Amino acid sequence: MASSRTAGEADPDDPIGYFLEDLRFHGKSERTRDYYERVLREFEEFVGDPERNPGGESLAPGEATQRECMAWVHSLRGDLAESTVATYASYLHRFYDYMTQVGAFDSNPMALVVEEMNESIDKDPTRREISVPQMRGFVADVSHPLEKAIVVTLLKCAWANSATSTCATCDSPARSVRKSARSISSGLGPNSTVGETRCSSPAT
Repeated sequence: MASSRTAGEADPDDPIGYFLEDLRFHGKSERTRDYYERVLREFEEFVGDPERNPGGESLAPGEATQRECMAWVHSLRGDLAESTVATYASYLHRFYDYMTQVGAFDSNPMALVVEEMNESIDKDPTRREISVPQMRGFVADVSHPLEKAIVVTLLKCAWANSATSTCATCDSPARSVRKSARSISSGLGPNSTVGETRCSSPAT
């Protein structure tokens, strides 16, 4: 059980807030901290609801056991992709591990849960091809001038950076992103796809 300690060691009233503040001190970006907060607060809500957690009573994160953690992870299945489930579990695991190291909790109830999980974080997710008409429609739907400028700038950056990419088959320059980016603004190449790499050398 991840019960809280006293006797001068870290014993925050809000362990999640304490952890998030330490992430800031460690230099983590606001975006990263927001991700952690959203996941950890969802877990806090889960264990605090006696109708949802297996213990049948309202618990604080520091009172949760391996069973509550396991039940929370299981509640994510079906609604989220396996890689996302693994990512959320890793956030909770890091939270408990850190709070154990600073002396706020006695143990990390997520250690066994993570070890026994079948899900894993996909380090090379499948890329989805987007057609030029789809991308052109997306850009057209961006109404705010600043947001549209950012989107177009990112597309142009992808176009420019493609000059240094090479074909995995023949090691010649790839040209699809450059071609697709041009097509978005000019209306050419309706069958091209953004992000697809095509060899620029003649077929052999």
